[in-house]
Amino acid sequence: MGRCKKERMLLAAATVLLMLCAPPVNVFASSFDGETTKFSELNCSYSDMQNLTLEKSAFGRINFLEPVSFARDAYLNTNVSISDKSISVNANDLPELSKMMQVVLRNVFVAQPKILRDGIDCVAAGKCTIVSYDAASGVLVFNTT
Repeated sequence: MGRCKKERMLLAAATVLLMLCAPPVNVFASSFDGETTKFSELNCSYSDMQNLTLEKSAFGRINFLEPVSFARDAYLNTNVSISDKSISVNANDLPELSKMMQVVLRNVFVAQPKILRDGIDCVAAGKCTIVSYDAASGVLVFNTT
């Protein structure tokens, strides 16, 4: 049953069944599509989410490789950006997303892809590992924290 609990209340002569989440948590992720985790199907259970995925199918996807938990409202629409050849996660506002992740970028047509994190070569700094790059399809896959 996760973090949701059922409580009964008597109102006049009627019995009402309420579904309460303790604490109430909302996840705002309407700007994502594709294989994005379907938060509405989690029934208030936003703790230890395995394989959390955020995607904008035209540009790319983030797969979190560690469990993610939200104990407060999570504004993913404003704190995660997936656009043309760019993915950014605002971990200052959502530190819950400071996890190991696999990033898929589409439409990357270059001879040698270079991943920048805060303006620094992420691979050279040891913060990223390229998993694969298919120059013909333009799909770059890398892991980072």
